[in-house]
Amino acid sequence: MINLSRATLHPLFWPLAVLAAGLVVTVALVFQARQWVDEQLAAKLEYETQQIAARMQQQFALQEEILRGLVGLFAASDAVTRQDFRAYVNLLDLRERFPAAIEFRFARHVRAAELATWQQQVARSLAKVSEAPVDVSPKPPGERDAYLLVEFVYPFSPQHLGLDLLADPRRQAALAKLSGGEFFALSERLTEEYPEAAHYALITRLPTRVDNAFPGTVALVFRPDRLVNKLAYSIHELDVELYDQPPTARLGSEIASVFDTHAAVEAPHAGQPLPWQARRPL
Repeated sequence: MINLSRATLHPLFWPLAVLAAGLVVTVALVFQARQWVDEQLAAKLEYETQQIAARMQQQFALQEEILRGLVGLFAASDAVTRQDFRAYVNLLDLRERFPAAIEFRFARHVRAAELATWQQQVARSLAKVSEAPVDVSPKPPGERDAYLLVEFVYPFSPQHLGLDLLADPRRQAALAKLSGGEFFALSERLTEEYPEAAHYALITRLPTRVDNAFPGTVALVFRPDRLVNKLAYSIHELDVELYDQPPTARLGSEIASVFDTHAAVEAPHAGQPLPWQARRPL
């Protein structure tokens, strides 16, 4: 056993011991400070994420209220005209108040035996508002037992008249949800109609009538990047990304974001959020 006394220690022992103790204390304080900063940053990230998600959900709720108004328009009348539809959208100034809105649409449920009559009626309604004649043959072409045909589009977009929503795979899941009792349903990304940017249709069905169990649907086509653009850029410290698929579906894939405030910065995506990432479903 070695018994050391102060007299036998090397003269440099105590200064070195004090230095070592100081280093230990300093390192411990640094780690404590770093932990505190990480906790504060994590709390700030969590708070900002909750705020952004809540504001986005509020914007989606406003879109739903717009469609409720359109449903009310059709519920209040047995014969809403093209002029009525256009006047309603203009009166509420919907495109100015909601810049994410691209188009408002009404699609009528048409049986095969009613198709020719529907086409004639659409031609007459277009003539009344001085629109040029448009081919309103069902799109895609083909004979089917029933169709869900776009009849009104505002702002006017002739290439979408006659689009058969029942035959569109990007809307079929949403229509199935409406048939199952849901009031609103969101389409998949409308890549063929709008290849330049991500567009979606928020759809709701019209109330059942005595002589018609499924009169049709009204929809709002919108761009979610415009929906969240102003909101996301108000928070400069964060990189906000919006996806239309869950994180697990994106792992190892090339799925592009719907919206990204810093698109040039490639952020890693893991099955679970990294310490400096947070996710919220909408």
